[in-house]
Amino acid sequence: VAGGQRRGMALVESIDFAVGTPYETHFTRRDAPGPQVLRPEVALVVREGLLDVVENGTARALLPALRKADGSRHVVGGKTGTGDHRYEVYAGPGRLVESRVVNRVATFVFHIDERFFGTITAFVPGAEAENYRFTSGLPVRLLAALVPLLSPLLDSPARPAGVSTSALPGQGTALPAPDPAGLVTADRSPPAGFAP
Repeated sequence: VAGGQRRGMALVESIDFAVGTPYETHFTRRDAPGPQVLRPEVALVVREGLLDVVENGTARALLPALRKADGSRHVVGGKTGTGDHRYEVYAGPGRLVESRVVNRVATFVFHIDERFFGTITAFVPGAEAENYRFTSGLPVRLLAALVPLLSPLLDSPARPAGVSTSALPGQGTALPAPDPAGLVTADRSPPAGFAP
């Protein structure tokens, strides 16, 4: 999705200290470019392959759920996988002597548009897994069922890098441009007429 560039992840977007006091300070995360881990040409081929899994492959059951209210569609790519994990013992020239189920797993790893990614896994451990026949179609259909619940998040506009939540339209003003240290400091000076 990022053209072969590794993007950093952060759980904290902004921090506000001493709100409503003369020492009110706001910090916001600065996005720094990540390292190039794949050549852009390779990343493009991989992305096209992931999109094809949803358009024409094992995750095409997801397509009907991707329609937006305005008639457009979310762009989703991913990779499915199913594992019937067994412990097998062979004798002689490839003769199977014993086979027992260890577990069963089905996974869908995906990205949604240019902003979101995730993994859904169905897993049954132990010998009981022999009673299950699900495939990667299960996590694909689960994501399809979750898309309507995720729509408010998926359809919300992306927040520009370096802008705090208080800078969204109707929510106040944006913070200043990031400083080289990775955090940005808003106005910390006491208001006019304040004498410490």
